[in-house]
Amino acid sequence: MRSVKTLEANYLYAGKLDASDRSTIIRLNFIGLALILPFGWLFLQITRALRPEASSENLFSVLDQISLLGLSATLIGALVLHELVHGLFFWLFTRERPVFGFYLTVAYAAAPDWYLPRNQFLATGLAPFVLVTVAGLILLPVVAYQVVPFLIVALTFNAAGSVGDLLVAGRLLGAPRTTFVHDTGPKMAFYQPASGQLAAMSATWLELMIHFKVDDERARREYANLVEHYGEEGRYYHNLQHIGDILETVNQLKDLAQDLPVIQLAVWYHDVIYDPRSEENEKHSAEFAQRSLTDLNLPEATVNRAIELILNTINHQAPSGDVDAQILLDADLSPLGSDPADFQRQSEALRKEFSWLPEDQYQLNRQRILRRFLQRERIYQTDQLFSLLEEQAKQNLSESLNG
Repeated sequence: MRSVKTLEANYLYAGKLDASDRSTIIRLNFIGLALILPFGWLFLQITRALRPEASSENLFSVLDQISLLGLSATLIGALVLHELVHGLFFWLFTRERPVFGFYLTVAYAAAPDWYLPRNQFLATGLAPFVLVTVAGLILLPVVAYQVVPFLIVALTFNAAGSVGDLLVAGRLLGAPRTTFVHDTGPKMAFYQPASGQLAAMSATWLELMIHFKVDDERARREYANLVEHYGEEGRYYHNLQHIGDILETVNQLKDLAQDLPVIQLAVWYHDVIYDPRSEENEKHSAEFAQRSLTDLNLPEATVNRAIELILNTINHQAPSGDVDAQILLDADLSPLGSDPADFQRQSEALRKEFSWLPEDQYQLNRQRILRRFLQRERIYQTDQLFSLLEEQAKQNLSESLNG
């Protein structure tokens, strides 16, 4: 696998490490400081073995041999060398000049325009820890003894300062080889491939986000958020398959739409919050959509219109002349007009979502809802779905009520 500038649509956001977060910085610095003594002790023992004249040295005597200016220069030199090695490997894998920076107490090298596969990023992340350590150990027996204290301090600081690299490496070693990493400096995001429905719907979502000019990483992160919600335990009907079916139906009606992308947004979010014990799922889904779409920097008018469409699903009544609302509601009700076998499977899935409800009470509530739809002059407001599904939907509802 090679580094790429654009990920395939089937790659899903799988988490992040944000070193710009103050709590993360504090934890990394604390761990790094805690590692100075053990690493210092280790390199001193190695020095004693390689240089007999250092047998009586201890960490404090080593430090006594270095002036404050010399110590500062050594630490800065080790830091610069550490990041240069990172940068070298970024260049080897991308053939583009890396960027270097400093955020609070965190220095970094990065290739913000690139996604690196797991093994390449492992090599890039571990290179300073491994190569600088090996080079220092090779130099220990041969450099002038006056240089040895500086070398021990540099090796110790480089190793202790690699704590973030080691933590990332530990995470990646447990990830699939197909994982990609996007490192922008103080932040990095991880992506893993999906297959089947997740991959297909990811492509659909990303295409919609491209229309709204949403940053790719933020779009994939939001898709992961949606997948998490629609994949919650107990969602046998109101899941990602349901969203996919509605989107497919909406696409069949796209020639009628006044604002197809906004309808698609409403589809994605209209059931994102779902608790079968609650009667305010639509309201909570609309609130979730408002927060999410605002965070994605979508235009205020777009956000408000998507929320308006979602709230129409409360009573499944489209305002007069609102074609886009008719399309959304008709698509949401299209399962009512599916063939009898599919209708039965969907009914069973819905029953599972309400497994906590006694059978007699569930049937009473269900019959009330189905009867309300059956009593309408027409279930589907768009002529296309009316001609395709109306008769079958009324037959399904009647048989379910009679049964």
